[in-house]
Amino acid sequence: MEKRRLTYAVEKARDGNPTLLVHTGQDVIHIHSAYRPEGDWRIFKDAFNPGKYDILVVFGAGLGYHLQGLSKIIGMYRRVIIIDIIYGIEEELRKIPASAFLGKHPSIVFLSGLELREAEKALEEKIDLAESRGLQVLEHPASVRVAPDYYREIKDIIARLVNRKGGDMVTRSALGRRFFRNAVINLMGFGHHRPFNALEGRFTNAGALVAASGPSLTKIIPALGARRNRVFIIAVDSALPVLTGHGIHPDFFVSIDPQPYIMEHFDRTGERRGIPLLTMTTDPGIFAAEAGFLSLNTHPVSQFIEEAAPRAVGSFHSASGTVAGDAVKAALLMGFQAIGLAGFDFSFPGLEIYARGSAYQHRYAAIFHDRTAPVETRNLRYIMKSSGAVKQGGLYTRKSFIRYREALADMAQKEGGGRIRVIAPGPALPGIATQEMEKFIDSIELLPDAGKNLVRSAIEEVPALGKTIDISHIMSLLSDDVRSKITRASLEGDDGGIARGEHFFAKMLETRS
Repeated sequence: MEKRRLTYAVEKARDGNPTLLVHTGQDVIHIHSAYRPEGDWRIFKDAFNPGKYDILVVFGAGLGYHLQGLSKIIGMYRRVIIIDIIYGIEEELRKIPASAFLGKHPSIVFLSGLELREAEKALEEKIDLAESRGLQVLEHPASVRVAPDYYREIKDIIARLVNRKGGDMVTRSALGRRFFRNAVINLMGFGHHRPFNALEGRFTNAGALVAASGPSLTKIIPALGARRNRVFIIAVDSALPVLTGHGIHPDFFVSIDPQPYIMEHFDRTGERRGIPLLTMTTDPGIFAAEAGFLSLNTHPVSQFIEEAAPRAVGSFHSASGTVAGDAVKAALLMGFQAIGLAGFDFSFPGLEIYARGSAYQHRYAAIFHDRTAPVETRNLRYIMKSSGAVKQGGLYTRKSFIRYREALADMAQKEGGGRIRVIAPGPALPGIATQEMEKFIDSIELLPDAGKNLVRSAIEEVPALGKTIDISHIMSLLSDDVRSKITRASLEGDDGGIARGEHFFAKMLETRS
């Protein structure tokens, strides 16, 4: 969005108090009353709710009249963020005696006159939901009227941050013990994997198809099968049975889920399912099965490895909350000149849940199918119940799907550099072009088969981490105090699990020794 050039004037209102006027280029807007601006405190009279929310975001600083109700309750908030499109407006606000407290309190942050990217970066740093009771956004009507597009964009930024950070919190809360258990078990044997950073930038002369397990994946299988040797394939683990069931064997697969049920994705894939791209919290059954490439994520065990062996491993963690997002991040970092996304539906097109041939759909068809309720009927029931009748673009979806889609679109626009395409007939992704499979593959510079094999051979020659870093030294750093800190950080808020976690960690280390 192009930056607005706004000018303002502080003038005397009828009652003698300062009031604020903003010139938008087309209009002059009174931010406060031209008669009695002090009365603007009534705008948010009943809006502040520190008992429920401990983070407050306000759109529009003005001269602070509408915020004067905070004076007696400001200490109840952990953080107050005041956003205004006018650069330096807080200096004018501080000149108003009744508003001056806003410029002095340590919990108040002003973000004024920032470009959207600057604002997003600042909000990323300032909004911390880890110990928050909740976040409230209040919009000062007159301020928002000055630049509605700007504040709408800011609201979208905040929504994305809350969805992602809140989703991370919910995931950690629900699966904290599983993440911790997996990470500790995998820590005992991570040295047989290779570092993901060895793959970074290796594929600048090639194209990749990233395959997820949405229903639209099934529709591009014929075109992909005919051109399989002309493009690298990175599959999300749930897409493996769909592809291998049609004789299409991926080059890589990404598996980050901590739960053991993901093993069902591998039951019918055979051995030719590609090179694993894994994280420290991947289910140990997959992690130990075969050597792959390791990525560090935000889990405390991963952070311990990074501190013990800086920059030795690398990461494709996308912060999108999905394995599909991490697969796209991996493709970007690997340097592919063109990246196609197939099966990224984030919805239920054709009233289908997953691609036919996936473990999920197989489960429905093989186990739940009967004459009175065929799989299509069960699909429909599931969609109606899980979607809550939420639609986007005419398709049933879920609110969580919409958040994931927005996070992926945001990453693709910021980091993709025009390299990413959605493969038709998949639903469009905001800001990303759509292409048919044939045109996508024809548009990329192609490596001959021999060249592709040479690249894969070079990858397989990357030494395992156990040969490039001192694993014994890293394990020696796991003192009682360090293990306790890792456990507490991993199971924060789970007081009942911390003692058991510390015992488990010690026993695993003892077993390894």
